[in-house]
Formats: sequence, structure tokens, C-alpha cells
Amino acid sequence: VKHRVGNLLAVTEALLVQTARHAKSVPDLLDRAGRRMQSLARSQQVLMREADSKVTMHAVLSAQLAPFTPSTSQQFHTAGPVVRLEAQAALQLGMAVHELSTNALKHGALSVPTGRVEVHWDVQDGECRLLWQESGGPSVASPDRKGFGTELIEWAVAQALNGHVTLDFPPEGLRWELRFPLQA
Repeated sequence: VKHRVGNLLAVTEALLVQTARHAKSVPDLLDRAGRRMQSLARSQQVLMREADSKVTMHAVLSAQLAPFTPSTSQQFHTAGPVVRLEAQAALQLGMAVHELSTNALKHGALSVPTGRVEVHWDVQDGECRLLWQESGGPSVASPDRKGFGTELIEWAVAQALNGHVTLDFPPEGLRWELRFPLQA
């Protein structure tokens, strides 16, 4: 517990420092930091339900996607085999999914009723491949600038999982792929 709390506090501090660095104003900082802390809390709640400090990818995704779409909506579809994640990896994946969802709501597939987000994962040869694919939303283009959210989805989650992220902006919808080795 002591180790987990220490890690959580370190993640929280880094999250606040980076959010403050990219905030445009105090209200912007409070809004962004508040949403990111809620995301972190959702992942932490999932972790607290598990006795062995590992959680399923499905549990992390479900917790993070729930606030973005009402339960009656068909805008999200997730599918994949059981993949268990260590606590730190679950926290970072949760933050990345939160950022992807926030961006989809502001600029992407979730900004229109016809938009859809497909999140699929599979396992092959000891490696997990997670794919986030948006469709049915406005035309997509690469952003002019990269903020802290982009750092989270491109770098932090890859580091935490010892993996690799590919982020593409085809006109039909954002595509984010994460590949990482599974622990023995």
C-alpha cells in the first residue's frame, strides 16, 4: 500500500505540474486538472477493487469511457481478450484513454451524434496491440501544436508499458495504436 500511494502521489504531482505548464488561465487549469484528477480517481477505484493490484484492460477502459457516453449510446464499442495490467500501467492507460476521449468529444468522433469510437485489442506472440479508431466525425487533421494531453497519449503510456505508440490523423478519424509486451 505504501508503494502504491507513493506512486499515485508522484503521478498526481507530475500531472498537476504538466497541466499547469500548459494551462491558458487559472480557470482553464482548474478545469483540466479537475478532469484529469477524476480520471486518475476512476482508475484508482478500479485498482482498489482488485486484491492482487492487477486489473483487466476492459475494467480500465470501462471506467474511463463511462463519463463520455450515456449507457444507451452506441458511440463506443470495445472488444478484446482478458489482459491484466499492473497498477502503474493501468493508471497511465487510463489517463491516455481519458485524453483520447476528451479530444474525441471536443474535436473528433464524439463531437457529433453519428461519430463512433472502436477500441479493440488482441494478443499475439506475447504482445498486446490496442487500437483506438474514430469514424463518422468531422474531418481530422494533425494538430498545430502538441500539449500535455498529446504527451500523455504518445509518450507516457508507452513508457509505463514499455511499448510503442502510433498516432495518425487520417481525414476519416483519429487512429491511435499502442503495442506493448505482456508480463510473464
